[in-house]
This record gives sequence, structure tokens and C-alpha cells, in this order.
Amino acid sequence: MFAEISILEYWKSEHERETNEDACALDAGRGLFAVADGAGTTLFAREWALTLAELFVTYPLLSAHPFEVEWWLDLAWTRYASYLLPAEQLPPALRYKWLREGSQATLATLRVVESGPERVVAKALAVGDSCLLWRRAGSELVESFPLRSPAEFTKPPLCLPSRAALFRRSFHRLQEQELTLEADDCLMLATDALARWVLAGGDGSLTPGQCFELVAQQRLTSWQAFVEEERARRGLADDDCTALVLTCCRAASARACLLGATQSYQGDLVQQRQREFEEARRAGDRRRMAVLYGDGGAFQQPPGLTTNEEIAQARRVAEALDELLWQLRPLLNRADAAWQAARLWESYAPLLAAEPCAASLRRTLSALGVRGVEAGDEAGQAPPIRGERTE
Repeated sequence: MFAEISILEYWKSEHERETNEDACALDAGRGLFAVADGAGTTLFAREWALTLAELFVTYPLLSAHPFEVEWWLDLAWTRYASYLLPAEQLPPALRYKWLREGSQATLATLRVVESGPERVVAKALAVGDSCLLWRRAGSELVESFPLRSPAEFTKPPLCLPSRAALFRRSFHRLQEQELTLEADDCLMLATDALARWVLAGGDGSLTPGQCFELVAQQRLTSWQAFVEEERARRGLADDDCTALVLTCCRAASARACLLGATQSYQGDLVQQRQREFEEARRAGDRRRMAVLYGDGGAFQQPPGLTTNEEIAQARRVAEALDELLWQLRPLLNRADAAWQAARLWESYAPLLAAEPCAASLRRTLSALGVRGVEAGDEAGQAPPIRGERTE
């Protein structure tokens, strides 16, 4: 299947191209498309949105499994850190805000998994209020994912954080959906202001189908004038407006390119991941094992003598450690920190008392005065996973 692709980007009135906090990226030959929207209330939101969108078309995230998402975000955190000054070099006020909030962004992605002459099968992953919208050939109905009505945009969106310490596996959940597209079907990935405007029918004077068609007809050369006019006429919010528009077609043309497909991770990335998994396994670092194993898709053949129970135990340890850290942090500055920490430790000690990945945590608890905690020896413990959260 071929597709005509339009990249539409315009920014809010007080921004310019260099400060646009939306980002988009694509690799049509591999069937990979992404848009991200950096939260303007956080620092370096543009850089984080660009990191997420560009990483997806380099190393696409293949599932919404919580551990797979964390593994992929670990790649994003490492890449993002290379773009920024170390936190200690930031001015004090910025450093405090950065450590407390980091950067935040929503994300919507599309990955073609099958591209044939008559149809395209694709998988969408999304978090927050960046959306995929599509309309079937000959239909006026506009479907959307993950948000489905204008009212849903009134809630603060769930965002992916740029700091590992702010990520919570049980909370930062991506949604996924499979789509089948045929010739003349049209799909767009859009950030929130534009997605909401389409689904609301502009100011209510148009239908969602009419708004969708208006956007689908635009080209980069007409996009700025269109956005400014719709802001004035039909209530399009003065926000960054980004869309990737794909119209499926059977034949090549001056504007249509062949859509490729991506079904698995690249071989070098799989090999690296498997090597790191074996290193973590030899070191007894179950948390690192759980994250590197992810959903298991990169391990078609069980690594070494790995069993389902071994992976299940690694995940239990990882979940226990992260949940304890999450609950412990707000307590550290309280007068009764030792008593509160001791109560928490009683619940998690059976899983974490001898785990190398919890050695740093145990030292913190011991320093707080929690009794019965074996702090352990740093020597020989596994190196921390990139971006690992610490106390």
C-alpha cells in the first residue's frame, strides 16, 4: 500500500519554530509515525517531545506492556540526558523545578505491521491527549484513539516523564489499538488542540467529518494561514498545532510513497538487550532483569536457562522495590521517618532483604535507624540500570 503524507506544524502565537513544543517524526519506509506534545509548564518540554518522537522512529516501542514501556523509556532517558546540562549546572531555581518535575510530554504513535496491495494493518500506542483520528473512505464518521470525545480533553493529560524517578509503572500506562486501513482511508496523528477541534466540529458549526476533511486538504504551505483563520473563526485553541496526515492509496504518484512495515526490534538492539540481561542475571539484579526482559518479545528463545517463574519473580522484586521507594520518598523529611519506614519495610522485607538491587535502599533505611535491616556490602553489587531511581 502507498500513502500520501502531509506534515503540518504551526505553533502558538507567542512561540516560533524554534520554541514549538510539539514534535513529529516519521520513517515511511519502515511504517513508523509519531507525534509528541511537550507540557509547556515543565522545563525543556520541546527537547523531551523531540526525544520521544525521534526515538520511536529509530527504535519503535512495540507494545504497551509496563516493563516494555520502562525499557523503552530507559533508552529515551539516556538519549535525553545527553542533550542537557547536568542538573547541578542549572541555576538553583531551575534545578529545583527540574528535579521536582522534569519534563513531561504526551505521545501518539503508529506502527505499520503489514503493508499489502489492498490493506494496511497497523498498531497504535498512545498516552495522554495526543490522538490518532481516522475516517474510512466514503464515510463521514471520524474515529479517534485514545480520547474519543471533546469532553475528555478537559482533564489534565497523562504524560511521560523525562526523569526515571518520576515514572511509576502502574500509573504511566499506554493504551494500544490495532487498525486496518484500505485505499482512500485517511488517518492523522494530531496533538491535543487540533484533535479536540476536529472532534468538536470546530465551534460546533461544522461536523467532525467536515473539520477532518479541512485538515486533510492542507499542505505545509497553507497550514499557517489555515490555523490562524480557524483560531479567529471557529475556536481553534491558540496552541501548538501538529498533524501527520496519511491517505492510503493503491498506486504510486508524485506525492505517494510505499509504506513499509516493522514487526520486530532490530537485530543489534535485540543482541545488546540479551547481553545486558545475562549480565544482570549473573549479578543477581532482578529489577534490571525484569526491565530488560520487558514483555519477552525480544527473547524469542529463552535466554540461558530462564524460566517463566524466574521472570515472574524478577517482576515481583522490581514491583516491590519501586512501590516501596515511591511510598518512602515523601516520608524522608518527616520527624517520624524511621517509624514510618520501619512499618513499610516489614511488608517488603521478605522480597527485598537479600536482593542486590535493593542494597542502596537498605543502606538508606539503616541510616534512618530502621532496625533489623542488613545494609549489605556495596562490593559486587550489580551496576544500576540507566536512569535507575534511587532514594
